[in-house]
Amino acid sequence: MAAQRDRIAAHFDARAPNYARAAGWVTDPVSLEPVITLLSRRPSGVALEIGAGSGAVAQAVAMSSAKVRSYVGVDISPAMAREHARHAPSVIGDGHHLPIAGGRIGTVICRQSFHYLQHPDAALAEVVRVLAPDGRLLIAQIVPFDEASDQAWWSTAMKIRQPLRKHFWTDAELRSTVERCGFAVEPTYELRRRTSLNEWVDRYSLESAARAALLEHFASTPAPVRSLRAFAESDGDVDYDLRWVFITARPTGAYAESDEARGSADSS
Repeated sequence: MAAQRDRIAAHFDARAPNYARAAGWVTDPVSLEPVITLLSRRPSGVALEIGAGSGAVAQAVAMSSAKVRSYVGVDISPAMAREHARHAPSVIGDGHHLPIAGGRIGTVICRQSFHYLQHPDAALAEVVRVLAPDGRLLIAQIVPFDEASDQAWWSTAMKIRQPLRKHFWTDAELRSTVERCGFAVEPTYELRRRTSLNEWVDRYSLESAARAALLEHFASTPAPVRSLRAFAESDGDVDYDLRWVFITARPTGAYAESDEARGSADSS
């Protein structure tokens, strides 16, 4: 696990200086709004973001009406933590071992970071540990649509494009994992956002073979997936829909006190 963690850290160290500008979703106000809305309902708490990156959420919170007492970012990339510190406090750390005292956090946020966690059960046990009794977890994640053809297509695209990912979550898999780990899932929210293939491919360096494989994968996209994602091709590019889900959950209490939870966290 340490070697994989180091590879992920090195990958994001290299991307940190330009991260907020290189990916449209990072600072997209529409996909940030559900996070801001949740925090606005919890004005007195401390918010903690796992995989906080260069601080896009922290910056959006600071510019919004959400008045959290403190916003803290945790990231395994030292360079990302330094970027985050421009906007809010940051800590270099791992989601499996949060450097945070127990029972202090009002909201834990994982925005497009949950797929990198090697042991999600252990990470969720840590979330249970640090959350206050009335705390909330929010996972904001880009996932495939529920159709099997889209799930297969999306998983293949992710494996080509982002080999450092540990998981290729569907909405149902995320929900069941969160529930299994001692949370009650509250009503969820989802939205569609447009993106560009060329933007995605050019965001950081891909080996020529991987780039060719990804372009071929898009060229051979099945008709049902093209329709579902509203493919629009022009000038050598493809615009298509992404699906965001926002899963909010509260700890039920039993898992936080169990030997299983403590063992999972220790074994990570």
